[in-house]
Parts: sequence; C-alpha cells; structure tokens
Amino acid sequence: MPHCEQFLYDNLLGANSATLANLMIIGNHFSGYQDAQTAAQFLARSPNIAHALPSLSTTSFPPESQLGLRHAPFAFTDTCLQHFRTGCSVPAQHSPSAGPQTSAAADSPAP
Repeated sequence: MPHCEQFLYDNLLGANSATLANLMIIGNHFSGYQDAQTAAQFLARSPNIAHALPSLSTTSFPPESQLGLRHAPFAFTDTCLQHFRTGCSVPAQHSPSAGPQTSAAADSPAP
C-alpha cells in the first residue's frame, strides 16, 4: 500500500481490528503521520492507527541507493514492513472513515 492516503490505512486497521496480529502492511511508516500533525489532529484523523501504534513493529526497507531505482530514487523513502504484536486490537467504536478530513474538520468540535 505504498503512497496510500492516511485514512485508507486507518480504515484497513478498523476493518481488521480483531485480527491485527495476522496483518502485515508494506506501506508508509505510520509514525510519519503522527509526526506530521498535532496529537489532537492525529487522533481525530486516525483513531485506529493511534490506538495500534504502540503495538507496531517496523522493518525498514534497504536504502533506495541499494535498490537501484534510477527513475524514482526517492519514491519509497518512507516505505516499510509493519506488523502488530499478538493481542493487539482496535476498539470496535473506531469505525472506518469515509475519507480524508480537512484540518478544519479535524480541529473543530462536532455539532
């Protein structure tokens, strides 16, 4: 799932909440999403990722210089293999989102 939107990863974790230990993801490093936002924004946009992040194990890919990618040498900078420790799950109330939220929607309280 390299280059997928944050909400797609969050939906994937929500849809597989009971069996995260069986899930392996090749894609963007989840901590990059956490580092790029305030804690409140990250939790509002990705409650499933936020809940599962402490149980995440990550294996980075080799440096791109070793992969021999001539046409897109930095396309996979943040790509890694991620899996969850046994017993990790996401609470059922974190249902998949319909799509990305704008920063205004994530920062403002619900009506």
